[in-house]
Amino acid sequence: MLRWYTWAILAYFSLLSLLTIYLVSKAIKDDAQGFYNYFMGSTAIRLLLSAIALFAYYYNFKEDRIHFTFTFFLLYLFFVGFEIKTLLSKLHTKSDKSRHHDENHAL
Repeated sequence: MLRWYTWAILAYFSLLSLLTIYLVSKAIKDDAQGFYNYFMGSTAIRLLLSAIALFAYYYNFKEDRIHFTFTFFLLYLFFVGFEIKTLLSKLHTKSDKSRHHDENHAL
């Protein structure tokens, strides 16, 4: 049975992932070399915001702390994996286009 906070956690990570993918994808278009800086920065911000969310839940709610933490980290890992897969595929696509473009100009 899903608890109320499962939907809140899912919405939190969905919005955070969409924002991260949008910003990092935009950075890839502008400068593929800057991808790593944007990705690492977004990962650090996600970790900080997630720690704040966990502490806020622990401070305000006494019940279901273990279940909340398990659900939170399970969804955290799922969404981080989804982001990495999505962003790496975008980076590879950009790299392939760039390589193809360079080969055409070399001829």
